[in-house]
Amino acid sequence: MTGTLQSIKMDLLKIKAKSKLPQQLRIAEEHYHLRPAGIRVVIENTMEAIIHNLPVKEIDIFVFSDFENIFSVSDLKIRKKSPGKKINVHNVDIAELNYDPAPAKNKAEFLRTASKLKDQIAYSINYGKCNVNFETCDINTPFIFHLHGVPLGKNPYLCAAIWMLAEEYARQKRPVWFLNQVHDFAENSRPEMLKRMQKCTGKYDPVFAAKIMYPNTRNMFYATINSRDAENLQMIGIAPSRIFFLPNSIDTKFFTAKPITKEKQYKQQLLKRIKEYSKKNLYFFDEKKKILLSPLKLMRRKNNAETILLLMALNHFEDNYQLMITLEPGTGKDVDYANKIKEFIKINRLPVVIGLGNEFISQSEKRKRKGKRVEEFTLPDVFALSDAIFTTSIIEGFGFCFHEGWLTGKAVMGRKLPYVCNDFEKNGLDFKHLYKKLWVKLDWIKNAERRINEVY
Repeated sequence: MTGTLQSIKMDLLKIKAKSKLPQQLRIAEEHYHLRPAGIRVVIENTMEAIIHNLPVKEIDIFVFSDFENIFSVSDLKIRKKSPGKKINVHNVDIAELNYDPAPAKNKAEFLRTASKLKDQIAYSINYGKCNVNFETCDINTPFIFHLHGVPLGKNPYLCAAIWMLAEEYARQKRPVWFLNQVHDFAENSRPEMLKRMQKCTGKYDPVFAAKIMYPNTRNMFYATINSRDAENLQMIGIAPSRIFFLPNSIDTKFFTAKPITKEKQYKQQLLKRIKEYSKKNLYFFDEKKKILLSPLKLMRRKNNAETILLLMALNHFEDNYQLMITLEPGTGKDVDYANKIKEFIKINRLPVVIGLGNEFISQSEKRKRKGKRVEEFTLPDVFALSDAIFTTSIIEGFGFCFHEGWLTGKAVMGRKLPYVCNDFEKNGLDFKHLYKKLWVKLDWIKNAERRINEVY
């Protein structure tokens, strides 16, 4: 099973099904929201794989999310046409699916709120705009819920709603299966998320939290993106037969295509845009310096402060480098962290530019042009400008930057995360040059011992 996995060199899209597939497929892709992020890329790639590779004549995909009055399925980077197939993609916009960190006053209130959300989900499938009726859904036309990141704890009510729904449909023997794809674990260095789950009912209840985070009903299956996570689920008590190893999907053709910035005129266009953006936002950018690219968000678990420390160390020997961090954070404490980082780099006049990805990097794989001017470049266009890709992240759900950098022919530098990289290395990627720990002297940091002890 997954724990003894040695290699994933085969193309998973070319594996033939062991049994006959239904001619109709009804599947839901669910996430809290559809803001630009790694999880949105995963959902888009999953939908592309389903539409263009499954030998099924009719496919209905229901995207469950809080569309936040901004997004719709038309904003997703997917090709909806496939020869000989009937493809339908539907919005299922439920605001209550979004983040909800506030604990309930008591367990009864928590269960009432979760039950209401459960009914909303069920109603949206059965009688809403989706137009699906489970009464006609037999074993040859199952409905599959593909859930993304639910156990992480960003919305405990959603965890409980899915748990209730799975138990209800199991009792009713309805042909509804849940594929719970765990990209990240609250109990693995995400203490605020774990506490949120354990205190969601208004008091500390770790047993209840575990029950709703990892439902163990016969219709609940799990998918992980690396073999270490699959082993985690087995340790929790999920049967190996209900755990599937589903590695990250990535568009190799897109990342290996020739970037437009290989041509001088477009390279100069992009450099000029970065310089204008930097001046407007009071960053320091010099087009003559070598660029180190960090295609990540500025947030605590991406550990961007360490990347800046590496930049300062490199420039101590040769003041010839600058750093670009592509994305701004979303909400909460990450915004506070980002503001402190920005204040630090501006006070110290460090050559760091943050957030250009939100300005002129396309969220799809297509460039946007206006005459000879490129309005939006692609990510590989920006990769081509850089001398190396830097990551010092301490927690990764996907590890995209490791293989995106590799595919674009750039050196990937910084911190190695064995639980992410082990599967990559089994398949030919070489990350022996990355470090696993960065050692510092305690006397470099004021009151370091006391502060570390307080944290732990």
